[in-house]
Amino acid sequence: MKKTIILLLSCTMLVLAGLTANAFAENDINLSLEPAVVQISAFYNGTTVKVTGQIPATAEAVVRVTGSGEELHLKKKGKVGGLLWMNTGDVSFENAPTVVMLYTPAAITDLEASPVSPFSFHALKEKVEILPATEDKDFLFGEFLKLKQKDGLYITHQDAVSYGPIENDTKTFTVEMTIPTMMKPGRYTVELAAAQNGHLIGIASKEMKIEMIGFPAELTKLAFGKPIFFGVMAVLIAIGAGLFTGILFKSKGGAH
Repeated sequence: MKKTIILLLSCTMLVLAGLTANAFAENDINLSLEPAVVQISAFYNGTTVKVTGQIPATAEAVVRVTGSGEELHLKKKGKVGGLLWMNTGDVSFENAPTVVMLYTPAAITDLEASPVSPFSFHALKEKVEILPATEDKDFLFGEFLKLKQKDGLYITHQDAVSYGPIENDTKTFTVEMTIPTMMKPGRYTVELAAAQNGHLIGIASKEMKIEMIGFPAELTKLAFGKPIFFGVMAVLIAIGAGLFTGILFKSKGGAH
């Protein structure tokens, strides 16, 4: 009876210790964004967002930015008759993030082989649905990654995480996150993954918003709210620009 009680007490203490350790790790993992809202004005040419936070002293931080899932319809090319490259069919990619940007520390050189592998590009293969289902998913996903990386929408910034001094068994981290002009207005998820002693010990996330303000916002409202009026206005602006150019060259005696 005594042995049973001692065993139960030991198990309870181990469980409580595990819960306490997990709670401690989670409390030591956090991040913040400055600014959390990126505003696109008439003279917007990209910007940066400062990501800061806290992780345990011996941990490593990886930051990932992802856009919402979208549906892409692409043409598949192949050799016909062994000679000519032609469109051989249609391929759809569903639930594919519009943007995936990764920021890794110097200590993590191979994300796929690290404890933070769920943040890697290839981990997306399980989430992205490729249709028709009969297609070679591995090959097509590889080509999809090449396309996104060429467009600068899927990118890894290595050695991009800097750490502050250690205090009370924790340390701060900083990432200067680049927001390129091709990132469209919308909501994005910024995630922090912390790895320690070969294990993923916690994830924290924040929402980042990109929104239009001023003239670009009004122009967008006009384009979607009153498309006919917007079309007429665009034609008039084009005609006006053409007339102005003609007058300008005429006043200079024509082009040489």
